[in-house]
Amino acid sequence: MDAAHHEEHPAYPALAALLGNDACRVGVVLCVFHHTVGGDLRRMEHAAVAGEWMRVRELAHRTAWGCRFIGEDRAADALEAVGHSVPDAFVKTFWGAHGALVDVLDRAAAFTDIRDRRHLD
Repeated sequence: MDAAHHEEHPAYPALAALLGNDACRVGVVLCVFHHTVGGDLRRMEHAAVAGEWMRVRELAHRTAWGCRFIGEDRAADALEAVGHSVPDAFVKTFWGAHGALVDVLDRAAAFTDIRDRRHLD
């Protein structure tokens, strides 16, 4: 594990405190989060392209809980806004939340050293 795991300033302080400041346990939770939420993100993308906005809202709501659990409140707020957006603003709100969620997944991947096997040689 790298500098992101510096004990004085953990990258995921609330999650680390919840897990007894055990970096390995934090890593396991983040790996599960990355796998699960990554799948939900793909499902949201497919639903958005298909215009299945109720499905997008359901997935955004569920994913917001996961983000909140690991301390990613900004992304959780953006995902919750998807469920409350008016039809005219829905698409813009969704794609803004999408970008925030991609950033969360990237941080979790960096913390746990997850590599996307689709891009490995």
